[in-house]
Amino acid sequence: MQSTKAPQQSDDGDQEPEKAEESRPAVQPELEKGTDSPPEIKLPQSADADIHEQVRALQASLKQRQAAVLESREQLNYAESVLTRLQDEYKSFELRLEKAGLNLTASYADLLKQRLERLQRQSIAEDLIEGIESKLSTAREEQLRLEEFEAIAEPDDGARSQLLSHRSELLRNLHKAVTEHIDALNEYYNTVTALQDQVQDYQELLQQRLFWLPSAVVVNAETAGGLYQSAKWFISQLRFDALSNAITRSVSERGERTGLVALLLIVLVIKRKKILNNLLANSRPIGNVGQDRTAFTLHALMNSFLLACRGFLCFRWLLWC
Repeated sequence: MQSTKAPQQSDDGDQEPEKAEESRPAVQPELEKGTDSPPEIKLPQSADADIHEQVRALQASLKQRQAAVLESREQLNYAESVLTRLQDEYKSFELRLEKAGLNLTASYADLLKQRLERLQRQSIAEDLIEGIESKLSTAREEQLRLEEFEAIAEPDDGARSQLLSHRSELLRNLHKAVTEHIDALNEYYNTVTALQDQVQDYQELLQQRLFWLPSAVVVNAETAGGLYQSAKWFISQLRFDALSNAITRSVSERGERTGLVALLLIVLVIKRKKILNNLLANSRPIGNVGQDRTAFTLHALMNSFLLACRGFLCFRWLLWC
């Protein structure tokens, strides 16, 4: 992760007492995905493995784990600094918007849209959180594996007691490093999720304020003049001769189908009340065990179909015309 320094805020002696409304430098809440998980600790069986090989393997694992802990701590510190700065920016910006109210200019609204788009582009990536969870799972497995290895690798008396003591010390240090790594990853995970929630709250704040901004100019005397000119232009663009010719040609080509559809539509409109009453009468026995019959259901389906056909026939008639 590339760490950047938090922007320094200058303190002016002649500054106003109300500092919460000040404009703060914009924070970029974008975290880079860390390096891959450290290599898995390879623990040989203590019964058949050479003690020198075990010591060398444990020393290498301890060095790698300490480097991983240091990297996770650096990532955690940077994420915490970004979260703190973003929270301060959110509170300051929320206060400024609250005092400004809805009386915002169009250029200010454009700047709000620009900030919202930037936050949407720089949201916390899902693969970052998944990577932290994967590292946590691997570290917990290694912690359990170390505990099992310590249980079976008891130092025994003999000439190799010094090497065995050194191995036990390496095991304890490695176990401590793994535990520190788990704690750092837990804190990093909580910080990243909190940062993600803060970014979503920030986006929601901007969306709520943009929702209440007017999307059109205020209606005034010039609006009436514009409507008159628009209506005048629309009427001037009408070609009644072309419309009449198109209707005549459509009737000559599809006159019989159009007339049949129009007749069916008229019949359904006239009989609508009767069909609706029939539907209500047939629907009452439906669901009653003692009175329900298949015929009632079929009649109800047919009446529903006839009521729904009116809209379809109307659109079909308009399409053919």
